[in-house]
Amino acid sequence: MTIADSRLSKNRLSALMDGIFAIAMTILILGVTPPSTVENITQPQVINYLISIIPEYVSFIISFLIISILWLNSHAQFKYINNINSSYLWLSIYELIAIVSIPLTTAIFTSYGNFTIGTVPFNINLLVIGIINVTKWNHLVKNNLLIPDISKEEINTISKSKKSFIIIPIISMIVSVFIPLYCGLVYFLIFIQTRLR
Repeated sequence: MTIADSRLSKNRLSALMDGIFAIAMTILILGVTPPSTVENITQPQVINYLISIIPEYVSFIISFLIISILWLNSHAQFKYINNINSSYLWLSIYELIAIVSIPLTTAIFTSYGNFTIGTVPFNINLLVIGIINVTKWNHLVKNNLLIPDISKEEINTISKSKKSFIIIPIISMIVSVFIPLYCGLVYFLIFIQTRLR
């Protein structure tokens, strides 16, 4: 379907996506193990607990920042959209399925990230999001659903920046073969790329 469907509102879709992103960001903190209530706890035990949750909290921060950048990216994209059609709507729904999967794949990464296989769900999750995101943008361009005054240069710049969401998970997968526990740090490249842009 190449003609925009007037029954589909980009504002309604944007609101749905905002809500889903907010829920996914909130659920992430559930992956950090809360302290158990123990009577007569000593200060060294508290210190040991705090040290033990550092990897969980780092995973939470990385995932939270990734979801934040994906949300900012989504929010920025809506300003270029003139209309949406049912195909774009369904691509967005597939993307949201992948977004709400991030807390689960983050929890797997946190628990089993010292093994390469434990990093696979997280990296594949973000790779799928990247592929869908690029596909959505290409769909908008191909079907003339963007605002009329957007320049070819802007379209090309946005297209290039979206490809980093495919490249970075692939780099992380390669790193995970050699040092799985640190492959999540590769995602800081997204923040660097975003700041440079």
